[in-house]
Amino acid sequence: MTIFDVSRVSREVGGKEISFETGKLARQASGAVVVRSGDTMVLATATVGNLRDVDFLPLTVDVEERHYAAGKIPGSFFRREGRAGEKATLTARMIDRPLRPLFPDGWHFETQIVCQPLSVDYDHPYDILAMNGASAAVAISQIAVPTHVGSVRIGKLDGDFVINPAEETYEDLEMDLVVSGSQDAILMVECGANGVTEAEVLDALDIAHSEIKEICAALAELQRRNREVLAVFDTLPILCDLGARVCQSMYGEHLYYAYTDHPSDYAAEKIGERLMPFVKDFAGLSRY
Repeated sequence: MTIFDVSRVSREVGGKEISFETGKLARQASGAVVVRSGDTMVLATATVGNLRDVDFLPLTVDVEERHYAAGKIPGSFFRREGRAGEKATLTARMIDRPLRPLFPDGWHFETQIVCQPLSVDYDHPYDILAMNGASAAVAISQIAVPTHVGSVRIGKLDGDFVINPAEETYEDLEMDLVVSGSQDAILMVECGANGVTEAEVLDALDIAHSEIKEICAALAELQRRNREVLAVFDTLPILCDLGARVCQSMYGEHLYYAYTDHPSDYAAEKIGERLMPFVKDFAGLSRY
């Protein structure tokens, strides 16, 4: 497999096909995936930047809505796009919540996840596709998250559960449940309901998790197809930079003694004594 190959996997979720394609658009991003269901397409990218001297995770999630996705031209005098709408902001938050806790400890690289709808048909809302696309982009990037995240919407319409219902039916839903999870657990739940029992919510969660497993299987397959390229081109520099930073923070004192007037034998002995176990452990943690 070369770095310019196009890789595509698809799964059927709720009777509708969802496909993930990478290798054609946004090749300079750390991970870029086009998610499609029906005529709705979303480009999701995950990009890793410089290492920052901070004590928090510098992660930014952005959803960029564009009028052309719906076949429209901005109606303002300047014919320019406006600021992000309410749906874009809420979708960005739903992307962030299940993904942020999965980032490895000590990950202080500037990281940006951007989802941009390319086309929208309203029968297949873009928000769920954006959530799955963001997870797919992270999966094929050098970010070593421990698991894949899938997302579905479960609606209750006329007494029946509907998986990823059409947007035009939202006002008639008795329950609007958005679920994100991994192969083994549910990570996030957001729900609005009217007169729904606890048993019905639990049934909806079971249905959602079964569909999430299908999405996670697709993401795992997409990652397997692209792992060889990522290991060669992207992962090694990131791991080396992260290892150097951890090394400096944990063993900076002994490294300092090695370059001062203190006895070099003592400094070298301490460095070897404390550094080698760390190197062995760190090598074992790499997923590649």
